[in-house]
Amino acid sequence: MARTVFILGAGASAQSGAPVMSNFISEAKAILRRGEFWSPSAASAYRAVFAAREQLYSVFTKANLDIDNLESLYAAFELAALVGKLGTLDAEQVGDLPRQLRRLIGDTLSRTLRFPVDDAYRVRAPVAYLQFMDLLRIIEDRQEGPVTVITFNYDLGLEVAAHELFVALDYAVGGAALPERRVDRSIKLLKLHGSLNWWSGPSGDIHVRPLRTELDCLQGSADDGLSLKSTDRSDHILMSKARAIDDGIFKVAVPTAQLLCDAPGGRSNRDVSALDPFIVPPSWSKGEYHRKIEPVWRAAAHELGEAENIFILGYSAPPSDGFFRTLYALGSSLGTSIVER
Repeated sequence: MARTVFILGAGASAQSGAPVMSNFISEAKAILRRGEFWSPSAASAYRAVFAAREQLYSVFTKANLDIDNLESLYAAFELAALVGKLGTLDAEQVGDLPRQLRRLIGDTLSRTLRFPVDDAYRVRAPVAYLQFMDLLRIIEDRQEGPVTVITFNYDLGLEVAAHELFVALDYAVGGAALPERRVDRSIKLLKLHGSLNWWSGPSGDIHVRPLRTELDCLQGSADDGLSLKSTDRSDHILMSKARAIDDGIFKVAVPTAQLLCDAPGGRSNRDVSALDPFIVPPSWSKGEYHRKIEPVWRAAAHELGEAENIFILGYSAPPSDGFFRTLYALGSSLGTSIVER
């Protein structure tokens, strides 16, 4: 068990461009307004979600519902799917809303998180993530013990940082964040709400799609950096639309599929819709995901119970998040250590 545990919320990703709960919907709306979609499935998801959101306006006369907040919107869609009714939408459309919103969440994160790009067009880790991962290595070396990260975030910023610093990640769900390659150490990364590089297999278990490297998935020089080079010319077109200059650094938004090796079963990354990411909704209802992600939650509870130092970054512990409050309380009862910080 780790002596030191870090808990990361959405605010920890904000410096790298990712939206937080309060502005997630407005960011997604801006993408819909521009109409620059990375795939047909993404376009369908944006249109379905915002069409359903329009239907919720009539609810304002009967209930106080904040449809500009991602958590509130997800909860409304899940309840609508449960009762099979939302405005003038048919039952099939209503039942599909949670899945469409999950797809929108993944696409919006990919469109907003910015990765620095070097002169050789290799994707590098966002500076904040790189500094954080380096801090974890320093703490481990000084205290001579493991460090664990518990996060609510879906994005792959930490994965790219770990790749760059030769750190393997243990998700507690099987599989690895990196393909076989040289690593200096391993850090436990417990993603309580799932991840953009996880997918659920036919039997219900979670699988991990490893990050691409020049050594096994991409063209280019034999370097350990993630590269924008690809055999698919359309990828270059997508990249050119997403480029941005920020603080004098060339940055780019990268489609999640381009960071990952090809999907299992030989499916090309161009067919992004073949595998929806396994992500747990940021809402009160997490029961249906329990069986699949149980090993992660159990591992998190034990880590919290044994930790001596707990640091919280970018997470406000809102009153509505009874799930994590309960998880923390139960985890604390499992251990014998005394939290020092």
